[in-house]
Amino acid sequence: MRTRTTSSASPANLTHYREQHAGSCTTPDYIQGTYPTTLSYVPLSVSKVMHDEEVPHYNRQSKRGMIFNNPMDQTITTTTEIPAVMSGAQGSRAWTNCSGVYKWLYTYNRWYGAVPANNYTGTTWLAAPALDVARVMDLATTGAWAKADASEIAGLVTIAEGRKTVNSCVAIFKRLLKIGLMLKKLDVRGLWRQLSPKELSDRYMEARYAIRPIMCDIDNTMQAFLRKVRPLRQTFRSTSSDSGLVSQTNVQTWYVSGFGSVSCNKVTARSITARSGVLASIDSISDISIWGLDKPLDALWELVPFSFVVDWFCNASKVIASWSPSPGISPLASWCVVDDTTVSTIAMASSASLFVNANTAYNDWQVSGGSLTRTYKLRYRVVNPNRAIIPSMKIRLDGFKLLDLAVMTKKLWRLG
Repeated sequence: MRTRTTSSASPANLTHYREQHAGSCTTPDYIQGTYPTTLSYVPLSVSKVMHDEEVPHYNRQSKRGMIFNNPMDQTITTTTEIPAVMSGAQGSRAWTNCSGVYKWLYTYNRWYGAVPANNYTGTTWLAAPALDVARVMDLATTGAWAKADASEIAGLVTIAEGRKTVNSCVAIFKRLLKIGLMLKKLDVRGLWRQLSPKELSDRYMEARYAIRPIMCDIDNTMQAFLRKVRPLRQTFRSTSSDSGLVSQTNVQTWYVSGFGSVSCNKVTARSITARSGVLASIDSISDISIWGLDKPLDALWELVPFSFVVDWFCNASKVIASWSPSPGISPLASWCVVDDTTVSTIAMASSASLFVNANTAYNDWQVSGGSLTRTYKLRYRVVNPNRAIIPSMKIRLDGFKLLDLAVMTKKLWRLG
């Protein structure tokens, strides 16, 4: 393993701080002094650390067909800073030790053109939300293995449901013929019955789970007939992701007794994307494989009533497909690349002046506009990850599926 490290930063920006002081017991007359101070901050900094395996003569060996599937990890940390603006800070304070008489001992005002944000925000980032990385990897890995298949059509399922398919086609044809006769006879009452809620829900489900599968089978059958020769090697890929966000508002990040405070909003967002792949050698593909006649486990699951509803909530069908044998396809390598990105931001929300006692007064103090952002990107490759045996939860619901659930629930309620 080798380690490569790089870092870069933009030139530091300078800001100018200025104070004016006046008055004392020994010198009660107004005396002004100017104390300019230069502050600096770095708008952008980037650091990269990478660990991987060095392969001698990689290009030469790769051209000869050698397969390299090595672990690696890379971390990129980016920090950006937008300065705050501070203006109008004024103050005065009185002591009683000047001959027992109240006198203004100390007065000042100070201002900045811009202030480094970390002076007031700090760098205590909000912790990233917890995500189940293993589950995301399992979903991607199982999906890639499930695609390592030579079938163009689920032949066993088509054969098993052949009688239902024929009956559905006949029923649809008869219904269309009936509606055509109603239109010819201008049978308004009969046509109106076709628009009843029950008829509309039946036709909707028919379109979704009768007509659409038939059209897919026709297309897949044509693909099987027109099957082209596959390449000697093929990569099957699948992707899965998850994300989360946590936030806190009005978190006090800076405070000085008797002067002022700053409150900030903190947000941390995290996203995970897993990309899995299976590289396979295509040795020989038989007609049995092309027509899906060698997939009994897949067919049995497809023939289970409402198995498609289960697949809306987990990857059961893909787990079964990933473990089903695929004659003629020999796996050569598998991997899963995980991108784990966390973006944390601290942004100033408000500032406030404080009043300690009657002898101390501060006013017109404002700090605004500052923020810090840190982006942490971790990428790593897991070699030959394990396929899941137990299905993982993955809810895949859209508007149509929610409508399907409502219609099916109503039908089951009616039958019950």
